[in-house]
Amino acid sequence: MNSLAELRDFLSTKEIQIKEFGGWYLKVGKDTWTMLDGVYYRNNLPQSLKDKTVFDSYTKVKQNVEHQSNETRKWRGISSRNYK
Repeated sequence: MNSLAELRDFLSTKEIQIKEFGGWYLKVGKDTWTMLDGVYYRNNLPQSLKDKTVFDSYTKVKQNVEHQSNETRKWRGISSRNYK
């Protein structure tokens, strides 16, 4: 990875919730990620991303599939009213 945008995309594929992305910083959980000269920093401490176990401590996004509906609402417009 060579930029924070690539880190953001990687975290989204791992279903890790990103709180805020400001271009030069990335907030994940309570941590702030930045990048300078090809080195990633988490809370101003340099991090090695060669092993991906750094991201295991973050919670994953839970998707709520049970409440999704395939039905669409049937709208009645003015033209469908019965006028006398």
